[in-house]
Amino acid sequence: MLLRQLFEQTNVVTVNKRLNPKIWDGDRLKPEVVDKLKDIARAFEEFVGIDLDVIDYTITGSNANYTWTAYSDLDLHLIIPGTPTDEQRELFNAKKALWGEQHNITIKGLPVETYVQGEDEPHHSTGVYSIVKNKWLVEPKKTKPQVDDAAVEAKKDSIMRDVEAAM
Repeated sequence: MLLRQLFEQTNVVTVNKRLNPKIWDGDRLKPEVVDKLKDIARAFEEFVGIDLDVIDYTITGSNANYTWTAYSDLDLHLIIPGTPTDEQRELFNAKKALWGEQHNITIKGLPVETYVQGEDEPHHSTGVYSIVKNKWLVEPKKTKPQVDDAAVEAKKDSIMRDVEAAM
């Protein structure tokens, strides 16, 4: 509840009239951005070190929405079948943290964060763009998002795991 109050009181979310023009041409990712995201995804997949059987690469978050800012990153997800086991999730989180420590990857000045996500895992995003299909899976709307306490809590837990793994 405190996070919701902070969010509403500070009015931190701005809804832009268009998607980030650094990476979008209208409602399609620029071809050079698609190519770079595919290269990054493939490199991260190799870095993880096990066969992931990736079925898609997607981007989510504020740069797949109208809520981007100058500080927004690109959230690149490697989508795999099913739901990862606890052991797989631990490996994926550790590899994500290690990758982030060893690489400073940007596209057009935007930092790129990589994740492995099971296709059956719940994911709360108001914009999801398939890089493989080059189309929207969840089309963003020009509306101020509602704070999802569970999603905020899940993100906090993910960050805390990353911090613990780094320590």
